[in-house]
Amino acid sequence: MKLDVKDITILCKGEQLKKLILEKYHSLDNFLEQNKISLYSNSIVSYLNKKEIPSQKFKRILENIFEKKYDELFLSEEQQIQQYVESIYDNIDLYVDKANQEVIEHLRQICIKKSLWLSASKLYRILSIQSHNVNNLPLAVECIKIAIDFAEYQKDNNLLITYVFDLLCLYSFRGEYNSMLEASKKIEKILSNIADKNNHWFFLLYYYQGQAYTHMKNYDTALKLYNKALNYTSNNFDISRVFLFIASLYMLQSDYFLASEYTMKALSLLLTNSSESLSIAYAYMSEIEKQSNNYDKSLESIKKAIAFTDSNLGIFFTLPYIELLILKKEYEAALNELKASVNKLSATSNNQIFSEDTILYIFLAAQLCFKYNCYDIILPVKLQLTSYLLQALQKNISPTDLEASFIGYLQAAEDNIYMVKDLAAYPFNYVLLDYTEAYGNNKYKPHIIYKYY
Repeated sequence: MKLDVKDITILCKGEQLKKLILEKYHSLDNFLEQNKISLYSNSIVSYLNKKEIPSQKFKRILENIFEKKYDELFLSEEQQIQQYVESIYDNIDLYVDKANQEVIEHLRQICIKKSLWLSASKLYRILSIQSHNVNNLPLAVECIKIAIDFAEYQKDNNLLITYVFDLLCLYSFRGEYNSMLEASKKIEKILSNIADKNNHWFFLLYYYQGQAYTHMKNYDTALKLYNKALNYTSNNFDISRVFLFIASLYMLQSDYFLASEYTMKALSLLLTNSSESLSIAYAYMSEIEKQSNNYDKSLESIKKAIAFTDSNLGIFFTLPYIELLILKKEYEAALNELKASVNKLSATSNNQIFSEDTILYIFLAAQLCFKYNCYDIILPVKLQLTSYLLQALQKNISPTDLEASFIGYLQAAEDNIYMVKDLAAYPFNYVLLDYTEAYGNNKYKPHIIYKYY
């Protein structure tokens, strides 16, 4: 849903009254007729056009009709701004796309100017989510920290705990596990000051703490926290999530028996749901079976993982599927699967030559192929994507930086296998200096890409 700055309008009393009347009576004539005040119609119409103040008699009529005191019928400018913010925040999923960035920024400036700190905090949270959605994690962190400051200043613990959980999740995405634990300590402090505690908050707290300690390889502490999280939920989805992380924890310790046991527990809770969680559970099972060198059973599980999701996540599950085909030395089947997945992702790329998901998929596929020295599998896909790019350039479509840098790296790195391996492993450490161009007889000219840290 897209909002425009012109949609944010502050109504005077007459305009607000007209809106109330139309909402209740659908037309001004119905209002006048049903309330038998047609004699005053000219003065009323004049008032609703912001020309006159209504009489005391008309005020009493309005109070009887709307069952409120006259002054209670209207919102101040600040209240109207807060109402706009609440409407957006309550439907946050509809407004976090880039298309609404201008409106969010417009409202943010108004809230700051009028010292509406809680409303401003909600807009900063939306800006944080917008930044996260376009992979600008530093800006996402900066925005949510400002939201936290405003919520602390206003002593709104309910908003504050939501924002700090957002910060904790962002630290998780960035792999900043010590910062995750610092944020979790802040959440514990907030919870100590809240009388009406929500069990789900405790569940999330211990769940995320368990993730942090897992990544820090403190497996005993992580297991204790996961089990602690289970004490605060009876929701099958939440329980299955914890079971899958416990399975992951055991996989990291090469205990495939317990990893399999907890994955099966998760599957038993998810089998009534055709959900992405079920897909992930089957993917876990596939990994366990692969580690046990049971490639055929692993293939069966990963096929189920792919089947139980309609999103692009299913496409990414084809990567372990391709890996299993490589392990079984079925190279032609691996290549065909890779091509089919690239074609499927490219078909859903909208106006992009191919989507960022496609590019990320190829990066990961390249990493996989280099792991097993299967360079011949990735080469045909490189040629296919180069062809897409040339076709786009012929149609005067400019590639995005990420698209052009990917093709540029493949083209420029043909004789530099170390660069290819590095970029496959760390794709987002590379950026493009400029757009790629076609020149002379449509030949391809990649610009230099450079590394940054």
